Amino acid sequence: MIFFNVGTLTANKMTVRTLFCNLVNYLVDDPSVALGEHLIKEGCPDGLKELIAKTIAIDTMNETTLDGDSGSGNPTEVALLHLVQDMGFDCQEIRSNTKGRSDQGALGKYLEQGKIYEFSSARKMMSWAVPHGDGYRLYCKGASEVVLSRCTSYADGINGTQELDDEKLKQAQEVGLSYARRGMRCLALAYRDLPNGFDLDNKSTEFM
Repeated sequence: MIFFNVGTLTANKMTVRTLFCNLVNYLVDDPSVALGEHLIKEGCPDGLKELIAKTIAIDTMNETTLDGDSGSGNPTEVALLHLVQDMGFDCQEIRSNTKGRSDQGALGKYLEQGKIYEFSSARKMMSWAVPHGDGYRLYCKGASEVVLSRCTSYADGINGTQELDDEKLKQAQEVGLSYARRGMRCLALAYRDLPNGFDLDNKSTEFM
């Protein structure tokens, strides 16, 4: 679980301003400072930054793209892609090098092995499954309360994952409430590894 919010600056441009991951609340109040730069400065683990970048780049629509400092497509997704860029990653490069997500080059022939579960008002989340190891990795993003209710562990970026017990879950929920009170849109990112042979067409509410 990686938990963050998307806020709106006075320029009426969506931008990611805070992020809660590995039980650390990274908050940027200065609008001149990008959150990605703040994460680097504050020593957010490299493994977490890479996981955030991959989840966002893979689990966003093809229509959402960046061109330098500008972007096109869904405003919230554009803000997320800017975060990836500010952390030093290339969104298009991640997509192009992910089997089941890329429609280019040598990996293009594997595109049909990936599967998108589009956002809906009922699900309140979007998911994208791509081949990973002997099975699949399902990347998700959506309303924090929906995604968080499905999480049993959190990524620490160093040792892998840790158990999300009741105390830590409550902490995450309280952080989310604090974001909401500031008028920010709260989203959560998560992933789950699925075994070989998993039926991706079975839209299980537990996983998707």
